[in-house]
Amino acid sequence: MSALSVDEFEKHLRSLCDRAYERPSSPDNPVMKLMQGELSIEEARQFWGGRWNRVLLLSQYVLPNLIRRCPHHDMRVELWPSVSVEYGGGDLAQSHPVLYRDFLTAIGIPEAECSFTLPADDPAIAREIDRLDGYDWLELLGRFLGRETVGPKVFPMIEEALAKAFGLDEHALAWFRVHGIQDQEDADDVFKVVRRYAITAEAQAKIEQAVQSWFDDSPEYCCAVGSMSYFYAAA
Repeated sequence: MSALSVDEFEKHLRSLCDRAYERPSSPDNPVMKLMQGELSIEEARQFWGGRWNRVLLLSQYVLPNLIRRCPHHDMRVELWPSVSVEYGGGDLAQSHPVLYRDFLTAIGIPEAECSFTLPADDPAIAREIDRLDGYDWLELLGRFLGRETVGPKVFPMIEEALAKAFGLDEHALAWFRVHGIQDQEDADDVFKVVRRYAITAEAQAKIEQAVQSWFDDSPEYCCAVGSMSYFYAAA
């Protein structure tokens, strides 16, 4: 199979991202239950508390590997604005793990259960780290791109629904608000990097598979709820 032009491939990837948020949701999807006003606070704690280690893995493994394995200095510089916001741009209080912890404590999860140190004896975490270590540069880039589409697609609605359901204030919901606003710009920046590297059929296939694999790993967010919100297709 021959490679698509960079314009065709970007359009194809944006369409893939849109379709990921048009998939039907399972009846027990906590995000859909929240939208329907049927999610209990206990279910909210279970779902978002269960994602705490994923937040830590992003900042401690995925993003450092993305920068380290990027083959060219100028591309590391282009990616850095999208990566540095994860760390609050140097402001600890605005770093995304801290914002996520503040959300978890606001819904009643004790701060003692939100350690910034990943448990060393958790076999699931060890397996995930092994998987992350096995990704090459293009696979990391593709998965990062998939992740960056979530915020503008679903987080504004989630933020509004959480405030209504549980009476959460702006600070408690800052993690969702930051992603809902910033990730559109970040995703566009990542698309620019993809355009530079996705110039062969092999590279395009690897990036597409990586984007799809991230969506497959996150079915709760990547479902029909996204089709009700931000339209992500290129102009």
